[in-house]
Amino acid sequence: MGRSQIYVFCAALCILSLDQAAADQRDSLLTLGQQHLREGRAEAAVATFSNLTKTFPKDAHIQSRLGYAYLKNRDFEKAEAAFKTAKKLDQNLAEAYVGLGLVYAERPASGLSAYSNFRKAVGEAKRATKLDSTYGPAYRLLGELYERFQEDHQKAVEYYLKYIQVESDNPDGLYYFGLAGVITSGIRALLRQQKPQISVTYEQVGTDEEEREYVELDLKKAKPGVNVVEITVQDKVSGEKATREVVFFYGGSG
Repeated sequence: MGRSQIYVFCAALCILSLDQAAADQRDSLLTLGQQHLREGRAEAAVATFSNLTKTFPKDAHIQSRLGYAYLKNRDFEKAEAAFKTAKKLDQNLAEAYVGLGLVYAERPASGLSAYSNFRKAVGEAKRATKLDSTYGPAYRLLGELYERFQEDHQKAVEYYLKYIQVESDNPDGLYYFGLAGVITSGIRALLRQQKPQISVTYEQVGTDEEEREYVELDLKKAKPGVNVVEITVQDKVSGEKATREVVFFYGGSG
């Protein structure tokens, strides 16, 4: 190997080493910014992602993360600009479309302006589903939009169900939807309008308040999707009742 070839080889190694170091720095700072967001430190997240955009001005994902940081800080103008920049850099980045939709949904407005924002938000979310049919946040946003702005509980349920299907392996996503009782009032109202798919009633005589009873439900007739188990216990002597609910998703992620 000649001397010139050695120089070229060494230069190539140096370039590769610098590229790897830059990639490591990017990933490290992205993780840090995400941590700031999770901790509610929006301004720290903005500072971190802003610095990253200076080093990686053509990185659409970083621009999108900056948009979410601005959104968390309720700086809607800068959030909108960041998401639009991300879309220009990568027209297929679904998270940027959803982010812009969230800007339109959360920006304070009333009257015709509120309706216009609703339409824009729906448009962005639907474009995201076309770009990536498995991107759950887009369906979640659509569900929230139709519930909040239109009170269209039927359509909201359809989108929430789709969200749960695509996020079935994401515990955080399912927790958001309702495993901890955070299921929306619209979905509860709609489910209660439907006839029970399974109904079990029985009486038991006893005086031991600590005694536990177990009831098995045959789910063969249950439809896949969101289900609510409502349990009512009534004291036949005093007439007192106690009711509890459990919300669960039954069936495959299909």
